[in-house]
Amino acid sequence: QTQAQTQSQSQSQQLQAQAQTQSQPLPYPQYNIFESSDQFIIYVEACGVARNTIEIEVNKFDAQRIYIKFNYDQDIEDGLHCLKRSFFVPKDEIKMLIQLPKSFDPDKDAKVELLCGMIKISLGKLEKPITKKFKIY
Repeated sequence: QTQAQTQSQSQSQQLQAQAQTQSQPLPYPQYNIFESSDQFIIYVEACGVARNTIEIEVNKFDAQRIYIKFNYDQDIEDGLHCLKRSFFVPKDEIKMLIQLPKSFDPDKDAKVELLCGMIKISLGKLEKPITKKFKIY
């Protein structure tokens, strides 16, 4: 084989691998985290999610993590076979943990909305870190 043929085969294999990777569904919904001067806004993919199944929890003592649970509201009829899958719709409950880069205040301007297939979570930032100094005896 010539060097050009070998290079062409290598490029073809790379493109095939890339196409396979792109066509495989991701195991969890994707999310984006935005930050402004006073809040965090998190958008989670939730197309086909039943509103009444969404649960979001935060822990005041670990105010950098958000726990999210929900179910997709998609019933697949018996006898149907998926011919192409470009997004992941599990039958089981989705459980996610989102780690924020900084702490938030769960009591300050917290809001959750379901908008056009996206869960929007708005959380106010923690104004000042809560610290406590200990005296050594």
